[in-house]
Amino acid sequence: MHQPAQPETRHEQVDVAVVGAGLAGLTAARELGRHGLNVLVLEARDRMGGRVYTDHRLGRDLELGGNWLHWTQPHVWAEVNRYGLEVTRGPRSEETYWLAGDEVRRGTLDDFMQLIDPGMTRLLTETMRWIPRPDDPLRNPDLAAADSFTLQEKLDELKLSEDEKNANEAAWVGHFNCPLDQPSFVAALRWTAATAGSWHLMHEASAIYRLADGNDSLVEAIADDARSTGRVEIRLATPVRSITHSADGATLAHGDGRTVTARRVIITLGQNLLDSLDVNPPLPEAKLIPPARRPHHAARRPGSGYAAPSSRSSPTPPSTTPSRSSAPSTSVRTTPSSSPSARTPNASTSPTATRWTPPCACGATIWRCST
Repeated sequence: MHQPAQPETRHEQVDVAVVGAGLAGLTAARELGRHGLNVLVLEARDRMGGRVYTDHRLGRDLELGGNWLHWTQPHVWAEVNRYGLEVTRGPRSEETYWLAGDEVRRGTLDDFMQLIDPGMTRLLTETMRWIPRPDDPLRNPDLAAADSFTLQEKLDELKLSEDEKNANEAAWVGHFNCPLDQPSFVAALRWTAATAGSWHLMHEASAIYRLADGNDSLVEAIADDARSTGRVEIRLATPVRSITHSADGATLAHGDGRTVTARRVIITLGQNLLDSLDVNPPLPEAKLIPPARRPHHAARRPGSGYAAPSSRSSPTPPSTTPSRSSAPSTSVRTTPSSSPSARTPNASTSPTATRWTPPCACGATIWRCST
């Protein structure tokens, strides 16, 4: 006998809703699922990974997002080891070309590295004085002085010969993927501080190693592990339209009139997307200002921030994402909760307190509703 179709569920209820299925969101979902919480991950795109995006063309893995990783990046390296993923090195150039003024020079990669070594060394020689603790860069109260300079300004101060200057500029543009009058000098210091002041190791960490089967193999491994808990569901092509905070948690509107109620919400969107999400009560206005309009060098320049493991294009030291050599800095807003939270630092113990803390190691913005 034919059974009539069941009406589609318009409203659901879960313990935790995670907005975004990048590495931060998937890792949070996995850990919460392992603690016995029911988790729904909502991803606007038709793929997982966020800043990690491996395309497969002509029989090759083409990394369009986070590209490089390294054992000096403890969070992502721990995940790679956890799943036994194979790491390989990228291709090494057989011939290297660079500009010296209007002249094209040709040599080996070692020739180029020797050419930039004096400038790199002079530029970064005081890295550990400015940032003695890369995990706590604001420990130095004078860091704002260094942040008042662009990277280009500090390179110009060195008065390098034309070929040395051109080569050093080429190396840094390769790291930051932007003109050097945009990134803060502090961005370069933070990267180098993360490798104990060694620019050689910083270069290796942000330009050499990646996953043999594509960096999305880490995304798939974390997602499979999360699903294996039996408590995590991941939905793609499901953009969240709004989040409304209440005394009992929050209601997320998504899809065509569908809603889900969650006791906790974790937002893992990049900071450049936060203002596209309707949150009520709203997030602090300062958090929603586009980076380019912020007065502070580190906040407004693409080259500064706290990085995901290593590719090329957003700035920061290591985090939980194979890196683009950097990623926008984010903040964490916490309100107390009695249930486990996914890597939520500095949670308050007062039932009504709300405070903002420095960037989360995973690069996520965590918004937790009080109960």
